[in-house]
Amino acid sequence: MQYISGNSTVDISVEYLVSDQNAVSFTREEVENAITKRLRELHDAELSSGTSLVGPHKHDIVFLYGQKDSRFFCSQGQQRAIILSFKMAQIVYHRKAHGTYPVLMLDDVLSELDKAKRDALITFLHEINTQIFVTTTDFTLPESFSLDQLRVVRIKDGQILE
Repeated sequence: MQYISGNSTVDISVEYLVSDQNAVSFTREEVENAITKRLRELHDAELSSGTSLVGPHKHDIVFLYGQKDSRFFCSQGQQRAIILSFKMAQIVYHRKAHGTYPVLMLDDVLSELDKAKRDALITFLHEINTQIFVTTTDFTLPESFSLDQLRVVRIKDGQILE
C-alpha cells in the first residue's frame, strides 16, 4: 500500500475473522476449535437451510487503515488501492513460494484509481514478468504499457475486433 499510495507512513493491517473473532494470531488448533464449535452451534440451521454456514468461505478479511475499518473510514479509491495492494502482495508471495509469477487478471480496476495510484500500479506491473489480462473501457490505457509486450483486443457488441 505504501508503494501504490506513495505514502511511506500509511498504516495498514489485517484482521482475519473466524466467527467474529480476530484469528490472525490463532494457532492451527485454535482455528480448528473455533470452526468445530461453530459447526456444533449451527448444525441444525445448516440442515434446515441445505447449505454450509461454517467454513473459510464464511470468514471475513477486514483491512484496517490507521487502525480503522477501511470499509467505513476510507474513500472508494482508497479501498480499491488497499485491495490492489493485497493482490500485489499475493503475487510477490506466490513468486517467492513457487519461483514463478501467476497469471494476473484485472477487471476494469485501473479506471477507479486516481492517476498517481494508477501510475504506481502500472509501474509495479512493468516490474513483474508475468502474463497480465486487463479489461478497461479507457482506450488511452494501453499507452501506459510497453507497446512491444502488449496486445490490445477490443470487443464490441460481443464481437472481437483487433
